[in-house]
Amino acid sequence: MNGLQISEQFFKECGLPAFQASAPEMMPELTFGLAGQGSECFGFDDEVSRDHDWGAGFCVWVPTERFRDWAPKLQAIYDSLPSTYAGFPVKGRAVSGEQRIGVQDGDMFFYQFIGNRGVPAEPFGWLRTGEEAYAVATNGKLFYAGGEPADDSAAPDAAAAFWTGGAAAPAKTKFARDYTELKKGYPEDIRVKKIAARAVKMAQSGQYNYVRCMGRGNRVAAFQAMAEFVKETCSMIHLLNHAYCPFYKWMWRSTKDQPVLGAGTAAALEALTADPYAAGAKDMIEEICIVVKKELQRQGLTDIDEDFLEPHGARIMARIKDPQVAGLPISYG
Repeated sequence: MNGLQISEQFFKECGLPAFQASAPEMMPELTFGLAGQGSECFGFDDEVSRDHDWGAGFCVWVPTERFRDWAPKLQAIYDSLPSTYAGFPVKGRAVSGEQRIGVQDGDMFFYQFIGNRGVPAEPFGWLRTGEEAYAVATNGKLFYAGGEPADDSAAPDAAAAFWTGGAAAPAKTKFARDYTELKKGYPEDIRVKKIAARAVKMAQSGQYNYVRCMGRGNRVAAFQAMAEFVKETCSMIHLLNHAYCPFYKWMWRSTKDQPVLGAGTAAALEALTADPYAAGAKDMIEEICIVVKKELQRQGLTDIDEDFLEPHGARIMARIKDPQVAGLPISYG
């Protein structure tokens, strides 16, 4: 079991009964789950992850207008829970100083990552920060929201679909509504704008600059160009899947899980980086770009058949409907 699964069990067996017994009047406005910083929130933790800052725990997201009055009581309930679970330490207790788990202001949870107290209200709000911030703000899982149990057997059909990642059900707390909406990915114009930027940067870093740097014998610059190509490619795959790309430590791992081009591209990148100076690296980069080009065509984002990705940027930009977004520099985003 990974940390997310252990934390959900800990919540169901220990946390939920305690909060229902001690704060029943607050439950309709609370949201419980696990999201934010930490490999366990992405479901990427393993044995190596357990050497520090790892254990069972969950978040209690409180409405901003209730936080000052309710937080002390709610944190006291959390602190009363067992200090260990399934042989692992419990995080988020007040005495530990842990700020990422436990009782939190719901709006401030989003603000600390994306600079908005929930879903951005206008296009440029989505561009205020990077994809990795949105990935952190929307990873993990909600366990319980506004009195709606996460147990599928105890929930109405629509709610059961929500908890299992199926069709959206009406969320009963602001936090759950914001989390659910953000998790859908970028609005289409923003997604398309970012895809255009990724196409141009993949071409510049991999198809153009890597080759030129190798031709000059500048291996350091070639290595940097390849690293940029890998980063832009991972981001492109996430955007093609309407998903957010995590920061560098987890972007390749997350790419493997994406249903569209994910496993194949991740394998190709792994082979490419095994020897960044191999004679066949140029051809491997080209093969990756051709696969991406075909997916761009399949999604109706470009209508030209050019293997070099840079010209596709302008064609992709032409699909943007919002004039302000369409007027941004092609590499922005």
